[in-house]
Amino acid sequence: MPHLDDDQLKALARLARLDLTTADREALGADLERILDYVDRLAAFDDPSADPLRHPNLEAGGGEPAGLRPDVPVAGLPRSALEELAPAWRDDRVEVPRTVEQDG
Repeated sequence: MPHLDDDQLKALARLARLDLTTADREALGADLERILDYVDRLAAFDDPSADPLRHPNLEAGGGEPAGLRPDVPVAGLPRSALEELAPAWRDDRVEVPRTVEQDG
């Protein structure tokens, strides 16, 4: 049973802003099916000798963070440096060009 039908592939292409031909969509669908089949195989794999992963950043057994720096606030850049780097200022804030357009 396929994981994705043609309508779902069209929706994914639209969300990714891809203009796909029917052949491109079929190739993408085949690639995604292979990936999702592999993920299904991994999910079904059971190794009783492996301990469950509680969190990737915890030491095994100890429950302490592994190699993480302490979360301590540090001073930021001085305002004068920000003003030099910023493309523009408006209302006491950095103004940047719009990168995402809203539909509708």
